[in-house]
Amino acid sequence: MKGLSVPVRADATGQLVFDDGEDQLKKIIMLNLADGTSDNPFQDLGVGTGSIFAVTDSRRVTYIRERINRLFARLKAEGRAQLASTPEFSVLAGSGELVVDVRYLNLETEMDGELKLAFGGTQPGVAI
Repeated sequence: MKGLSVPVRADATGQLVFDDGEDQLKKIIMLNLADGTSDNPFQDLGVGTGSIFAVTDSRRVTYIRERINRLFARLKAEGRAQLASTPEFSVLAGSGELVVDVRYLNLETEMDGELKLAFGGTQPGVAI
């Protein structure tokens, strides 16, 4: 499905650039998970400032999982993508960073895709 390139830009002739494919889908997913509270939505994963602190809290993990599930339900209804498996959460040793591995099927290309979303500020050693 062709759409405006993200970020929106013009080509050398001044025409809007349109894009499609896996890169565009990944950008759409990231923008949809953003809540718009930062100047750079590609750094903002849309789970609120509470997630920066104690993101391994089970309520926060549930919130992140539900937000991802809602997004992919909409993408599936639009014929773009569907989750291939339940998002997997892990905590990186040392940094304590929470990482969510999202595997999906691009319904337009029938190709598998994967995104790793990282959330900082966690407490190392806290079980998920």
